[in-house]
Amino acid sequence: MLGGTGIVLIGDTTSDVGAARAAGVRCVGVATGAARAHELERAGADLVVPTMEELRVRDLAELVHADEVAYPDGAGDPGNGPAPAPYVRPPARPRAAPSNLRG
Repeated sequence: MLGGTGIVLIGDTTSDVGAARAAGVRCVGVATGAARAHELERAGADLVVPTMEELRVRDLAELVHADEVAYPDGAGDPGNGPAPAPYVRPPARPRAAPSNLRG
């Protein structure tokens, strides 16, 4: 198990999601492959995006650091008080036309 290592697997199949779960790491499902978004979600992806272009750095950073304890005094340690809040999948963003298209 690699959990807590800051590793995030990015894949486009339910097998990719399964591999991430088996390894104990976070997973981003990209719905551009054989699997559709709802299939990736059902398989257990932590985050599903329609395309790689729509994966925001902030969302990826939250996944990478989701299991870290950010308290130098140990306040987030299991034996020293409440644990940090678990990662929550951000709400879906409405699709908008890219603003960087060149005509």
